[in-house]
Amino acid sequence: MHVLITGAAGFVGSALARKLLAEAHESGASVTLLDITLDQPSQSGARAVEGSFADRTVLREAMSDGVDTVYHLASIPGGAAERDHELGKRVNLDGTLELIHLCAAQSRPARFVFASSVAVYGEKLPAQMDETASCKPATSYGAHKQIGEIALADAVRRGRLTGCSLRLPGVVARPQGNSGLVSAFMSDIFWALRAGQPITIPVSRTATAWWISRECCVDNLLRAGTTEAGNLRVPTYQMPVLRLSMEEVLVALAARFGAQWSDLVTFEPDARIEALFGSYPVLRTPEAEVAGFRNDGTVEELINRVFG
Repeated sequence: MHVLITGAAGFVGSALARKLLAEAHESGASVTLLDITLDQPSQSGARAVEGSFADRTVLREAMSDGVDTVYHLASIPGGAAERDHELGKRVNLDGTLELIHLCAAQSRPARFVFASSVAVYGEKLPAQMDETASCKPATSYGAHKQIGEIALADAVRRGRLTGCSLRLPGVVARPQGNSGLVSAFMSDIFWALRAGQPITIPVSRTATAWWISRECCVDNLLRAGTTEAGNLRVPTYQMPVLRLSMEEVLVALAARFGAQWSDLVTFEPDARIEALFGSYPVLRTPEAEVAGFRNDGTVEELINRVFG
């Protein structure tokens, strides 16, 4: 069994790699980690391939022994992809299509798990929605993710691959720094409240978003990669989420750290960012839940998983 993780040094990819490597010691599976650069300690027991997966030479090196399971997490984040459209296209679209093509060309079908995004839905969402909601991406990032979903679904339909796409919501809490994500404020509030530091956020206190912890997200990705193929009844799943307002998250963080959040947080809503990340409706995900995918349950459990 050979498992490939693209984007293995990323926020979600690194956690997925640690968990897979721990299991690989028991199962005897081999794991290849692919990213621009890789942290050496995280590579224990894994084969490391450094470089852009959008580089065909690098990708073919990573797949030189064939692959049985692929977790495709590598991407240029939404904000960065908008600023550099050519880079976003080369990685998020062209690279993804090439990876699907190479996996589908193998003599044996591989399991392919694609980390898609709720960005495929766009800005104007219905007051209540479920997994049948139409996709109307409002960014190149969202458009490229949708195309990747369609390409994977077609390969699965033709029997060339098994697996599915999982639409990820806001995964928290990413490390502070220049992540290229327009939604970085959703993670930054965790670190600011813990440290008792002031923070200005670009949405209103009543802004609602979809949230999931990294730990819960990784568990769902692993489930997609290990569930019997016949139990994945659709090619694309919306990952179950917690729908929470900024105020609900801030109140829970303040309770955890004994802070007075209203003294630390300044709201300066940006209409564009609020439209993209602050107006998410109630979301039902019965198909995903039947398949065994889960959310964090409560905001308190979400915070517990973030901070361990």
